[in-house]
Amino acid sequence: MDGSVDNSELDNSELGESDNSLRLTQNTNMDWDSSADPPWPGCDGPSGGGPSGELPWTIEQQEYIRKNMTYVKELYNYMKKCLNNGPNKEGVPKKPKGNIMYLLKNGKCPEKEQNLDSIAEMTAEEFHAYLRGLLKLFTTDRIDSQADQLPSNMKEWAASLEQAYLVVNEHESTTFPVHLNFGKKLILAKRKFDCEKKKKKQEQKISKKAETWKSWIKENTSIKEAYDRKHRAVAELIAEYPKLAELHISYTLFLEIKKKIEEVFAENVYIGQQWTMPK
Repeated sequence: MDGSVDNSELDNSELGESDNSLRLTQNTNMDWDSSADPPWPGCDGPSGGGPSGELPWTIEQQEYIRKNMTYVKELYNYMKKCLNNGPNKEGVPKKPKGNIMYLLKNGKCPEKEQNLDSIAEMTAEEFHAYLRGLLKLFTTDRIDSQADQLPSNMKEWAASLEQAYLVVNEHESTTFPVHLNFGKKLILAKRKFDCEKKKKKQEQKISKKAETWKSWIKENTSIKEAYDRKHRAVAELIAEYPKLAELHISYTLFLEIKKKIEEVFAENVYIGQQWTMPK
């Protein structure tokens, strides 16, 4: 036996129902063909690619595909071990970052993924230029973060936040202004909560453990703690550098580059100052 997996052995259609579990157990005792480690047959040299034997991928894409092939092999062996021996938290293979299926279907990575690695390598000046290139030419689509009338109590704030949360969920990875507006609402609501909490403490001399913002938002809305924290952090960063609100960018991508923004602006005060005034 050469160690390769015979797909015909994995087909239990010709077995009776009573024999299926036996055949499955027998098959999962087989090891993955270790000789098929990348580069795998058909993926290298004259046997792959077009008439000239050249692969239709860049060097980086070939490496990324092979990393995913290795992951599939390791995942197969891990699943086989769990099937035979039961649940196992050890040895879980780590999936490579990125969208391999998008690459295989379209011949390129999504634009966001293509940019992230290069963004991380940018100098402060290059990153500054990159952000300037994302500024909107027109700002008529800006969403006002202030409602005509702000909620007057925490019950009204809970209803307002829940409604805003439903809107934001419809724009999970896009429409940055919608997410920014939601973050500003959360900040205002937390300020109101902190103010009322302080007032109650002074009036009632509460000695027991007081309610926290974390517990309040959990009990009164369906907003998750991390979701609340991330949106407030983004809104606070925009409050410090208002010009960032004019970026023509998705909320998802902004989260990806947020740390880079903070580092560049903190280390290069002159660049940061240029983002403290809106257009």
